[in-house]
Amino acid sequence: MGELRFQFFDGYGIHVHVFRASGFEGTPSETAEAIPVWVDEDRVPYDEMWEDDRIWLPLLLAGTRFDGRFIFDGDAMVDHALDVIVGVVDS
Repeated sequence: MGELRFQFFDGYGIHVHVFRASGFEGTPSETAEAIPVWVDEDRVPYDEMWEDDRIWLPLLLAGTRFDGRFIFDGDAMVDHALDVIVGVVDS
């Protein structure tokens, strides 16, 4: 559905490919980054998530493809750009 590039002031950078699935097998498990929880789409706890999530996650949920770039100073997002990929919709 999308690609996200993150750059941090300390030099760390990451390139993320975002996928969407209609189902899964297995049991979600906790990682160093997150504890998986199930929530209704209209109750996503954005205030408990990284600041960029409120920008691109609604596009993912709507089936819209995107390409984003985010710059962080520690936990604070200081700049971003998000491009919607027009003409390509995934249902």
